[in-house]
Amino acid sequence: MGKGNDTIRFKKNAVFQGKTTVDLGKGGADELYVKAIDGVQGGKLQINSFTKKDELTIGKTTFDYKDLKGGAELPGNIKVDLA
Repeated sequence: MGKGNDTIRFKKNAVFQGKTTVDLGKGGADELYVKAIDGVQGGKLQINSFTKKDELTIGKTTFDYKDLKGGAELPGNIKVDLA
């Protein structure tokens, strides 16, 4: 998406086939919203280059780098592994 602030929203009826990659580019305040799809089991969201400036929001709870590095308890069956 290039330099600067970017926002991408995938709503309830979005369809993903195979491996889907979203590159938000370098710098800026980037946001990616994926609304849960009823009845979907499994799946994987991989976030690369998560830095101390980034935040991960799940539902109404926001986690920063320190939270995730410290092993924060995430809702549901969500697992995070920071390299």
